[in-house]
Amino acid sequence: MDNVTKIANKYQALSARLDEATLRLRAAVEARDLSRGGVSIVQSSGDFPHDD
Repeated sequence: MDNVTKIANKYQALSARLDEATLRLRAAVEARDLSRGGVSIVQSSGDFPHDD
């Protein structure tokens, strides 16, 4: 399973129970954990809240 799929699966499991601020914090932690390119990987998972 690749990183994008893992992140998307985690998000789906938690999204109904967490507010937007907590989801954003979790996205930041995921990106930091992945190191270089982490923000792009998290963003490509497609499920996290984002500013349009």
